[in-house]
Amino acid sequence: MRAPRYLPDAPAVVLDVGGGPGVYACWLARPGYTVHLIDAMPLHVEQARAASAAQPEHPLASLALGPLHHLTERADRPAALGEAWRVLHPGGVLVAAAIGRWKASRYRWG
Repeated sequence: MRAPRYLPDAPAVVLDVGGGPGVYACWLARPGYTVHLIDAMPLHVEQARAASAAQPEHPLASLALGPLHHLTERADRPAALGEAWRVLHPGGVLVAAAIGRWKASRYRWG
């Protein structure tokens, strides 16, 4: 598998903050990335643990509950990104994604 566009080639270390049930973390572990997943939802961590166990030849390196989940206060978002930047190794890549406040209003529910 080819490395995602902005990541270095494996082997490299990935910290997946808010990684949910581990879909992307497991996908990255398969070609040789060392992936650490953090999520605030205990259910998501358990789901990621099960997904990791389903690929024993490429398990996730670690799973933990983390503090980054649905940051609704404006000041919390740059603080969280600042902390991610602080722990990033020299030459590392920080990738962040966000969903705009009004994005959900564009979907039809029900």
